[in-house]
Amino acid sequence: MQGSEASDYFQSDRDLLLAQQRQQKKEASQGGAFSVRARVSIATASSKVLCMHIVVSDKSLHTPSDLADTTATVAVVGESGHVARRINLHTGQSLAVYRGHKGPVTAIAIEYTSDANASPAFVFTASWDKTIKKFDYSTAAQLLTFSAHSDFVKSIVLITAPQSSNSLPVLLSASADASIRKWDTSNAKLLQTWKSHTRSVESLAVHQVAFDAPIHVYSASSDTSIRKWDFITGRLLSVFDAHLTSVYAVTVVTNEDGESELWSASADKTVKRWDLETETPNSSFDHPDFVKCVCVYASFVITGCRDASIRIFDMTSEKCINVLEGHFDQVSCLNVVGNRLYSASLDSSIQTWDLAEILKPRDFKLYPLSVSDMDIAQSDGRDDVPPPSTLHMLSEEEEQELAELLEDDA
Repeated sequence: MQGSEASDYFQSDRDLLLAQQRQQKKEASQGGAFSVRARVSIATASSKVLCMHIVVSDKSLHTPSDLADTTATVAVVGESGHVARRINLHTGQSLAVYRGHKGPVTAIAIEYTSDANASPAFVFTASWDKTIKKFDYSTAAQLLTFSAHSDFVKSIVLITAPQSSNSLPVLLSASADASIRKWDTSNAKLLQTWKSHTRSVESLAVHQVAFDAPIHVYSASSDTSIRKWDFITGRLLSVFDAHLTSVYAVTVVTNEDGESELWSASADKTVKRWDLETETPNSSFDHPDFVKCVCVYASFVITGCRDASIRIFDMTSEKCINVLEGHFDQVSCLNVVGNRLYSASLDSSIQTWDLAEILKPRDFKLYPLSVSDMDIAQSDGRDDVPPPSTLHMLSEEEEQELAELLEDDA
């Protein structure tokens, strides 16, 4: 154990080294040591940014092909300070604050109007207080509270089913209580509960190849697995196993040829690309630290890590072509809109990056020295998978996440 401060005696050597690295990055960013040619810091939240949803004027622009000509103007972010906030991405100005939660806000979903304008109408927020709330997008008035989970709510998605008799979407929520729940968004009524995971469900992704095709939901969990569900029935269809420990994020990407791939990010320090037909990974991208978020742009995969770095990999060569330094704490979320990458972090900042600059290969040592070069565990990495009787015990990664969010935001 190192350090002379009293609080140091309650931290591991890894925690102390990680804190030292974050302080060095913070001082570097404030002192201008990081190159700003490709990076602009556009906003500073009042507390740690845990999630970010880019708001676009037309919901059809959520498809990758349409995003090319779009410029993001507004984002809604969830903060550790128990609020969600609507932010002008050009000025950094706070436009509205959505209040009512009693814990950190971990996930955001936006419902758009069903008319031709497809304007944002409602904001849904998930929280550590075990609830989901629905707000009026414009006025920030709280409208509904969804209560049934018995632990932190970690992820939410909105889905409009083709078989629906109206245009109202259904809400899916994933929780640390190891369940996924389906809700009626008009009255907060619980419709279904899906159970199969043995630990916290961290992330949800939706896949539908055509409007009249079946809808499949993918869930990522700290039980090391990704599970595939039938959206209508809630029936478990299959289990994807390849990660060694907690899976933090999952997303489905469909390319211009209509081919879909599943991407996952994990505490085993990898991002994996999965073939949805064989349900096996066909590529794995190694990192020096836990990977917290992933997004795909053209032939590149962009990742955010606990070590505060953003990495860009070329899918063809499967090599890291760039490491972006600008944040000084864990990168919590990434979004690409138009020609910009937007990143949010536990350092309370939102940054934007010029894709034309950051996609240029750099000449650098593959990975700088990182505290996380230490192994996750001395065994095969599956030490955090509990027996059923210890379902609600925290894994090492979950304890680390809790500690980071509860520490002083100053």
